[in-house]
Amino acid sequence: ALGVEANAYTTNDHTAYLFECTENFYPALDELMDYVQHPYFTDENVEKEKGIIGQEIMMYDDYPEWKVYLNTLEAMYHEHPVKLDITGTIETISHIDKDILYKCYNTFYNPANMAMVICGDFEPEKLLEEIKKRLLPKENQADIKRIYTAKEDKINMPEKIAQMEVSTPIFMMAYKDIENNQEAAIKKHIAIEILLNIIIGKSSKLYKELYEEGLLLAQPDFDYEFSAQYAHTLISGAS
Repeated sequence: ALGVEANAYTTNDHTAYLFECTENFYPALDELMDYVQHPYFTDENVEKEKGIIGQEIMMYDDYPEWKVYLNTLEAMYHEHPVKLDITGTIETISHIDKDILYKCYNTFYNPANMAMVICGDFEPEKLLEEIKKRLLPKENQADIKRIYTAKEDKINMPEKIAQMEVSTPIFMMAYKDIENNQEAAIKKHIAIEILLNIIIGKSSKLYKELYEEGLLLAQPDFDYEFSAQYAHTLISGAS
């Protein structure tokens, strides 16, 4: 109704709600902030959503690229939850009810645990005032206690292979890292991607040789994923 593009996504360490628009920014901001501050869970809508998520889990089970990614994490990490599928399993989501969701919401969905990022042609002071008008105070909010596993410096297994119906074999290689400094990790992320482009990007000698030998069908994808608790470099492609 507002002509706004809205979406949401979940990663291993955060959930994001977002919208983009060319007009109706403040009405859309009303919707976004109302959404994250007034959850509405019922037995009926939770059960319906569990069915939708179950279908999504089964869809990803048949997605070779996702299975290769999960297998890579499984090979790298012993206990760290980064290796767990963020959608869960049919079994784990079956135990979720509205009380669990409200408990999660009341624990984690408070302004101290949120960040708002806005890009556009705005006056920062005016925008901040508009956001504050829409921000609800949270009373009796205790500090959030996070429980992490110990950092792991050794891999779990050297490789993991799965058989699926694919037209071309796909692979993922990984290098496990431990980076304690977030600023250093951001710089490392940029440096690693530049280096990998130099080493095996489309204009590299190595890529040309592997492509001509039929060992690579296209330039591999590569990324450096990191948080305060884990870090790794991933290289994936078809061979």
